[in-house]
Amino acid sequence: MGTPELHISTDFATDDHISQEKLLAYFSVLRKTKAFIFALCIRGRVKVVINLVQYNIGSGTMIAIPADSFIHVLKASEDIQMHAIFFSLPFIHETRLDKPTINTFYIISERPLLPLPEKIFSIYTDTFSLLTRVRRDAPFLFSRATLKSILEALLQGFTELGQRKALLQVAPPDKQSAIFRQFVRLVQDHYTQQHQVQFYAAEMGLKPTQLCHIVKKKSEGQTAMRIINNVLILDARTLLRTTSTPVKDIALNLGFNNASFFNQFFKKHVGMTPQQFRNSEK
Repeated sequence: MGTPELHISTDFATDDHISQEKLLAYFSVLRKTKAFIFALCIRGRVKVVINLVQYNIGSGTMIAIPADSFIHVLKASEDIQMHAIFFSLPFIHETRLDKPTINTFYIISERPLLPLPEKIFSIYTDTFSLLTRVRRDAPFLFSRATLKSILEALLQGFTELGQRKALLQVAPPDKQSAIFRQFVRLVQDHYTQQHQVQFYAAEMGLKPTQLCHIVKKKSEGQTAMRIINNVLILDARTLLRTTSTPVKDIALNLGFNNASFFNQFFKKHVGMTPQQFRNSEK
């Protein structure tokens, strides 16, 4: 039972009217992106988990999410409006990006949010709207070379603005950043079998205390255990909401030895039993 994926059928796509309804249709369940996403929050607020770290996003914010990221929207205000640009994963793989550009993918993965000054935000809003208009009315203008230039410009703009605000590193990621990314990837790969920090620390050749210190430093204060628990709860919510799989089978699929322990775990984190949650979503 894999995580649902978000694909786009073309190299490049845009959407300048992402409402609460559309946002929840995309990401009300945990999804793995098969596209690089740039988004602008025009108004409203959204609470979202990106690669197992929770963020609160408000208007005037730009978001950059590399492909193969895990996204789950927890809550979005009724007035939310977002613009988004998508580059497909095959396009990114087939586009020959230079090393400095590739480094920005790693930098952005640590700091995917960028609050923009009002004038800069207005410029990006106009830019996203223009790209949407060109894609709709003159898509033949978007050759692969043009799309590569647009991708590089968006990446460069994001990192330069971040550096001006002292939010992003100028240099490539340090060793602790690499460790945190490895931890997140390992959790994404093994959370249905392994729930303990000790397993991930051993896989990385670290002591659990070392791993916990690095994760807390690099994840806006979240503990390693909380990140593991968060992805378990996100997947459990998705399965309870979108399938009719019995609770005991969901428990086994998520690596719990028995349904009773899973029920206790779920109630501790959600405030109700799995069955109560499923009933409340009907």
